[in-house]
Amino acid sequence: ISGKEILTKISEDPVLKNIPVIILSNSKSTEDILDCYDRGVYAYLTKPLTANNVLDFIIGESFFGLYLVKKELSDTE
Repeated sequence: ISGKEILTKISEDPVLKNIPVIILSNSKSTEDILDCYDRGVYAYLTKPLTANNVLDFIIGESFFGLYLVKKELSDTE
C-alpha cells in the first residue's frame, strides 16, 4: 500500500479525517504534491529533510495560526 493510498483511507475515515497528515517524500513533482493536497494532506515536505526545513515549517505554521486567531478575534469585535 502506498502513502497516497493511506492518505486517502485516512481522509475518508470519519474518526481519522481531522488528523493532520504530513507527507515526507523524495518526490518534488508538482503532480505528486498536488495529488497529495487533493487527498487532504496537511503539509508536504521533501527529502532530504534538514533542520531548517522543519523550523521553517513550524515557524510558518505558528505565524499563520496566530494570524487566524487575531483575525477571528477582530471579526467578533
